[in-house]
Formats: sequence, structure tokens, C-alpha cells
Amino acid sequence: MLIKLGKNEGAIKVFDKTLSLDPKNVAALCNKAVALAKLGKYLEAEQCKEKASQLNPVYSSTIGKLYNKVSTASAGGSTWKSASIKDPLSKYTWVVWTAVFVPTATESNYKIVVRATDKTGKVQTAEVRPPYPDGATGYHIINV
Repeated sequence: MLIKLGKNEGAIKVFDKTLSLDPKNVAALCNKAVALAKLGKYLEAEQCKEKASQLNPVYSSTIGKLYNKVSTASAGGSTWKSASIKDPLSKYTWVVWTAVFVPTATESNYKIVVRATDKTGKVQTAEVRPPYPDGATGYHIINV
């Protein structure tokens, strides 16, 4: 939240405190890298990203990937539709996307599935794995 508000110095202090308690916190390292990059401290940002990558290559490899397509589907993923995607704020950030969902009058429960495609055309894997030990994978599913 501090990064979003432009309070990058404060964000770095929070991430430093987190890392003092848990030096292997990959999320804190990646987010610290974002805050450092926004301050123009690119060497330090790259060092944080590198350390995160050493701790967990799968998790941190998603940071810096440029996704050029996000797709959504209802009905369990049978029909995919492209979502609108914004450019990332930096090479260290996630991307923001939006999609329109119009429910039908015949159904009361929906499952919306989301997947990403990177700039090389590689589609995100559907295989669901927990974050530990190699990073989370799988489509994001929302029950509405």
C-alpha cells in the first residue's frame, strides 16, 4: 500500500523490518525491489530480486515477466475471453487487468477462471501447487 501511495522510503523500512524477522521472506524482498526501483536505486533493486530468485526461483521469476494477455472464463474454463490489461509500473511489478462478466438469468453460482499468457506466448499452467517450496502455480479461480 505504501508503494501505491508513493511512500517508497516508508515501504522499504517496513520490508527491512520484515526481513530482519524473516530474512528468507521472498515477498518482502520482491516488494522491496519494487520500492527501490521506484526510487531509482536499480542496483539495490536488482540485488533484492537476485536474492529472492536464489531463495525461490519460481516465485520471483514471475516478477519482471511482461504479461501481454490475461484471459477469463466462466463455466469451468470452457470459453476464454481476453481481459483488458494495463502496462506494469515497472519490470518488478504485477500487472492490473479488468474483465467484464455478465451473469445469465439461469444460473445462480459462477466459477470464474483466470490465466495469464506471457510475451513469448507461454500460457500459465493450470496445475495447482502451493507457494511452498517452489512457488504457487495454477489458474486463479473465483466463485461468485
